[in-house]
Amino acid sequence: MERYDTGPAPSRDVVNALINLPDLVQTMALAVIVDAFREALPAYWCRRAAELETVGTPWADEAAEQCRAHAWLIANFGLPDGLIDELDAAVLGEAA
Repeated sequence: MERYDTGPAPSRDVVNALINLPDLVQTMALAVIVDAFREALPAYWCRRAAELETVGTPWADEAAEQCRAHAWLIANFGLPDGLIDELDAAVLGEAA
């Protein structure tokens, strides 16, 4: 039986990183969900508009106006249909 050289053994840091990979993926997934909730709130878009207005260029002013319009739409018409169900599924770990 022939034995192949597999190269150097992985370092302890690499092994620990692989062991902790599920925790990292879960942390990243939670961050994505939190960002989705933040972007679904009118206050988020109003803050972005305020930040863009400080830039002082025509492009930034137009982007700020669009952010305010987006905030108004969310405030007056709510979240898109199905978004809450998708977020619930993601939080509960179910396939969407």
